[in-house]
Amino acid sequence: MKASNRGQMRALLAAIDAARFVCIFPHIDPDGDTLGSALALQSLIKRMGKPVQIVLAAPPPDRLNFMPGFDTIADPASAASCKDGLAIAVDVSTIERMGPAQALFQSAQVTAQLDHHETNPRFAQINIVEGDAPATASVIFALFKAQKLSLQADEATNLYIGLSTDTGNFMFRNTDAESFRIMAALMKAGLNISHYSRLLFLRKEREHIALLGKALPTLRYAAGGKVAGMILDYDTLTQVDPTGQHCEGIVNYAINTKGVRLAYLAREAQKGQIKCSLRALPPYRVDEVALLHEGGGHKLAAGCTLRMPLTDAADLLEAELITACAEADALA
Repeated sequence: MKASNRGQMRALLAAIDAARFVCIFPHIDPDGDTLGSALALQSLIKRMGKPVQIVLAAPPPDRLNFMPGFDTIADPASAASCKDGLAIAVDVSTIERMGPAQALFQSAQVTAQLDHHETNPRFAQINIVEGDAPATASVIFALFKAQKLSLQADEATNLYIGLSTDTGNFMFRNTDAESFRIMAALMKAGLNISHYSRLLFLRKEREHIALLGKALPTLRYAAGGKVAGMILDYDTLTQVDPTGQHCEGIVNYAINTKGVRLAYLAREAQKGQIKCSLRALPPYRVDEVALLHEGGGHKLAAGCTLRMPLTDAADLLEAELITACAEADALA
């Protein structure tokens, strides 16, 4: 951990110790890292003797309901007020990524965040941002070490879900030696890896398979096959996946196609509102494309929202990824 973040870690632990109540905020459209990190952090804070609540703008995706503590996640309306307490954002690359829960976060007396996105603008009073960390779960793991708390099995499970999600089951480029040192500690703490890896990576919901069947026929290529993208329209999502919980991973079928270096999935969550998932293979990057539209993420995996017709959004993303591809090729 960076020296500057060690001081921030001490400040966060002191803030938790002084807080009367703690609220934890994952990002909207939550994935395994933001939820796993939040649930593990919630357990840590409970063990420190403090009342704590995870606050999420919309119900968490049912496909992750096997996570220990999943049923403790609350919405802003039912969560206790953070006005006089401590609010901690977890894996939130920009403050807007909290969605409607943002106002509750900002109402807190003290704000903090734990994150690993390089593009994070440090929007809290206490900022622990490890841009080189493979996942926010690894930052939470460091917090356990700083507090000298031995991991319990449920905490190890949630940290595994966070770490393995953001490293693509330890296949992405951000997987490092520290990832496996953490995994050794999680296994010693009682992680049932065969059970949870199957639930996380192998089991597919019927809705996901149905969406994949609709998305693949829309796959198109550009830039000599280096750019690829797919779309899912509003009618399809309304019929198959109205809650938007089953699109995770579909974009990977585009980026994993031979010859493709940059990819997108554009899905029409609402009429005129297009949620975009972007992926890249090194040395290409998609975070800068996401930032053009007030999105965020990592060099190789990012996202944003466009407000325009679906076909226009797909055309725009394709054009921007073609440009990103050409710029990277010019530097090679």
